[in-house]
Amino acid sequence: MSGISTTAVMFENSSIKGLSLSIPISIIGLAPYLFAKIKTIFFATDHTPFRFLIFLATFNGFSSLLISVLFYDGALEDTSNYIPSMKSKKEVDADVQTVSPGAKSSSSPQVIKTPRSEFEGLLKPKSADLFKSYLVNSFSHAKNRISKSLPPQVSMFFKSPFCWVLFLAILCFSGPGIMFINNCGTLTKALLNNQAPSESTTKAYTMKDFEPVKNEIVANQALFSFFGRISSGLISDIITNYFKIPLVALLLGSVSLMYSAQSKISRIDSISDLKLVSSLVGLSMGSLFSLAPSYASELWGTKNFGVIYGIISIGPSIGAHICNSLFGSVWDSGLTITSNKLSSVADLINSETTTKVKCDLRCTTSIVDFNLQLLSISFVCFTLLLVFTLMKKR
Repeated sequence: MSGISTTAVMFENSSIKGLSLSIPISIIGLAPYLFAKIKTIFFATDHTPFRFLIFLATFNGFSSLLISVLFYDGALEDTSNYIPSMKSKKEVDADVQTVSPGAKSSSSPQVIKTPRSEFEGLLKPKSADLFKSYLVNSFSHAKNRISKSLPPQVSMFFKSPFCWVLFLAILCFSGPGIMFINNCGTLTKALLNNQAPSESTTKAYTMKDFEPVKNEIVANQALFSFFGRISSGLISDIITNYFKIPLVALLLGSVSLMYSAQSKISRIDSISDLKLVSSLVGLSMGSLFSLAPSYASELWGTKNFGVIYGIISIGPSIGAHICNSLFGSVWDSGLTITSNKLSSVADLINSETTTKVKCDLRCTTSIVDFNLQLLSISFVCFTLLLVFTLMKKR
């Protein structure tokens, strides 16, 4: 977020603002592709992720240490003298007026005694009312302090209805996409479990190919996410500079891509179909994470971009939690239904039989229907923002 905020401020009035924002965002999207390939090459035979997680921890720790050594000057110096006071100028002036230099040397420190009645009130029958009043006053005081400390742009952001429209649009957009990314391994396993033997020239996959295929799906999604971030940044600069088309129009195209991808999930019949869905999800999610920061900075400026887009970026996590919870609930229900259809009780005792009892892709029908409804809401929200942007430019 700090890198994106810095880029937004540096290229605020640049003609390549979209491309400049998409570069750091696309690098973030390229990382899963690289690590998925590393996992496929060096950790393909592992049955548990332990060694790969150790590698990730070692790599991240070493790279962070290396960057801090190279770019953080004076890391071992005592910086206590350079830390500014957290008090405001008004509070510092008040402290200076209250305690003069002469008073410090001549008088001893005074101990401020708290009236005993303040504590005795908690022991009386009306202590609950007093405590409630204290909480209300404390909350009101904290609210006033926060509202006074907020910059005007942030206050306008909270009061603007388009803030919440954009928040809802991104929430409903990203939820289905992140759900697919988090559960593509489950979908791959379900596809391999229920894939019938094929006599065609295409490669026949089995459960032995699960790990390589899953890693390939993840890498494919990450690669197309990288392409989506870079290309959307470049296209946004072209259409805004030369054709004067609002940036939010591209977000409508991204929603359409995600809608197409989600509608294909229930009709997946092969690994190639799954790769196609992962490509569409990667393109649409990549374009969202590249275009949304640019659009937010266009609406509310770059002065407080970190705070504003930080609030908006909470939306994807909420949407992902909703969609992942739905997927898990429906998928667990599907497992129970399938296991009840076994021919005998002996099949339940057999461990090999129970591991093969999996919900197939038909279980995703209700999930897909819910995701399509979310994407329809997102499309309506982005359409409202497009109308607002067009009216604002007149």
